[in-house]
Amino acid sequence: KRLDVDSNGDISFYEDTGTTPKMVWDASAESLVLTTVGTEALNISSTTGAAEIRMGNSNSSFDLRFGAANEATGTAEFFVETGGTERMRIDSSGKVGIGTDSVIGNLNLHGGTGDTASQDVVQTFTRISSTGNRLAAKIRLDHSTTAHADLKFQVKTTASSAESDSYYTDALTIQGSSGNVIVNNGGSGNGIVKINGATGNTEAVIFQRGGTEASRIGHANSADLTFSTGSGATERMR
Repeated sequence: KRLDVDSNGDISFYEDTGTTPKMVWDASAESLVLTTVGTEALNISSTTGAAEIRMGNSNSSFDLRFGAANEATGTAEFFVETGGTERMRIDSSGKVGIGTDSVIGNLNLHGGTGDTASQDVVQTFTRISSTGNRLAAKIRLDHSTTAHADLKFQVKTTASSAESDSYYTDALTIQGSSGNVIVNNGGSGNGIVKINGATGNTEAVIFQRGGTEASRIGHANSADLTFSTGSGATERMR
């Protein structure tokens, strides 16, 4: 047996012994099932261009397209496309680009071209609470009309299942124009920056010049506050 068309609409294709169906169209579930004992259940290849899968209205107007670009040249790059625009690419070296087909670095998040807020690169972290409200944080690269962009770490201070930029507060900002670091706790709670270590360790803020320690503010023991200078961190004031 090689092919079986059942009265219920199921269609089965059998392996070389004719005893076990390996590809089955399940009419009642409206699904296609592939099974294999080898390494490949489905092999899509092309010798003339990209090997790809398209889902949508037509070849010229599709909703989803993904495949291996440049497969014929031996430099396969996996891509995902929606609405005719590429959204993600994994190049031949394993680097991942989201929002761009020109990958820079191991992971490249691209917000588009322009200086408007809609083009910002945003990485969002979301968790659903027991009440259904989303508790989230964002890492945001804010564009400006200049060549600089601020890197912001934001936390959601308004509990709501809705999403709005007004619900988020800048917790930490690295300014692109100056490199300055701004820390903000929103005016609530105790402490803005906390440096904590295990009992017996020396926590400190260390200032370097050319990669060599120049001074530090920390503590030597208990709750003593010390000020030190030099590469050997010589204490000058307590």
